[in-house]
Amino acid sequence: RFIQRMPEIKEDKKYSLILDLDETIIYSQRKFNYKVRKTENRINKKKIILRPGLYEFLHEMKSLFELIVFSSGTPDYVDPIIKIIEKNEKYFDHILYRHHITLDENGNNIKNLDLIGRDISKVIIIDDIPRYFSLHKQNGINIKPFCGNILSDTKTLKALSTILKQIRIDADESNDIRISLQKYKHLLYPTVINSIEE
Repeated sequence: RFIQRMPEIKEDKKYSLILDLDETIIYSQRKFNYKVRKTENRINKKKIILRPGLYEFLHEMKSLFELIVFSSGTPDYVDPIIKIIEKNEKYFDHILYRHHITLDENGNNIKNLDLIGRDISKVIIIDDIPRYFSLHKQNGINIKPFCGNILSDTKTLKALSTILKQIRIDADESNDIRISLQKYKHLLYPTVINSIEE
């Protein structure tokens, strides 16, 4: 159960884009050579690999959406990663963590969008695990998991950005981003999603 809702959405932001962290926009690699020179992308004995094109994606999306990270990790894990991502520019309006995750009627962990204090008709959630948005399938994009291979994943976020821009423009006419998402979701296949039947 949420302890408190997020602050009201800012006046200049009409729609919210919720991003999962692990295997959606980053990959946390636990096995690597610790003797190699330290880099800024290593935290708590983990190497953090950013999905290719992440900075360009976030920069473009932050002008169109309120950006929210919703991770199943704890603040101790999530916050240092956010610090890496935002080393030169602030992108995220809010961060939600493991303690914000709730259970559905079957006892499964879910990210219940009804509890975040936003108009559900103006929210998109992007996650590599569809179970997390099972209560709001019309709001969700089940992105292909990013497992750290930067050479084979160079187009995902670029393609996603292109379609999200179309969805955002269309939503101003429909006034319901879920309608716009369903209208354009087929264009996400096969670069961003594995199947249009989600």
